[in-house]
Amino acid sequence: MAYKASGAGYADVAAHFRTLIQDGELTPGDALPSVQEIREQFDVSAKTVSRALSVL
Repeated sequence: MAYKASGAGYADVAAHFRTLIQDGELTPGDALPSVQEIREQFDVSAKTVSRALSVL
């Protein structure tokens, strides 16, 4: 299910993936969705995705 919230920013994107990691749904070696897929899921720019992934 796509995450859609008005004003989603890098912190929202990072929090989503942080939760997946903490819950064990993403483990070391797992592939992340592409930047384009994350952009579409969160309705954000590529720069926002890049910033979110850099804080993780």
